[in-house]
Amino acid sequence: MVVTLLLVLAATTGTGMVTLAVCEGEGPLAPFMATAAPSHAAADSTIGAAARALAPIRPARADGEDEGRAGAEPGREIKELLEVLANLALVLVLAHIAEVALASFAHRENLPRAM
Repeated sequence: MVVTLLLVLAATTGTGMVTLAVCEGEGPLAPFMATAAPSHAAADSTIGAAARALAPIRPARADGEDEGRAGAEPGREIKELLEVLANLALVLVLAHIAEVALASFAHRENLPRAM
């Protein structure tokens, strides 16, 4: 149980750092996860203007969901994984506390004090 909790916490920390790097461009992994920003010279050129004009226009959706579409929020999948891992960590912490309480009651000893 403790090893599983430590592994989930390590995975949560890792995905948190990746999320910070991808979405905010900050943190210790930012230099390795930096997304290339378009250069201003290419955007101002005639070719850049033509490319923007010929780019397909995505239809607006009333419900605001862009799942599965190109150009959706960067790092959305890693954010979802981070959320799942954080919730799993909370569940494991609560399960650990419950197990300690049950074991203390069953063995009639104060396990939190021993820890």
